[in-house]
Amino acid sequence: MYVLGSIISTISILLGAIEQSIVFLVNGLLTAILTFAAFYLA
Repeated sequence: MYVLGSIISTISILLGAIEQSIVFLVNGLLTAILTFAAFYLA
């Protein structure tokens, strides 16, 4: 039972880290696209 709990907590921590990095990547891409569009349209 203890092993199962630690496995579940490890998986949830990994999922949280993956989610954070996906959000970070998406924000970076959006910022780059908006910056490029601003320079392109200016």
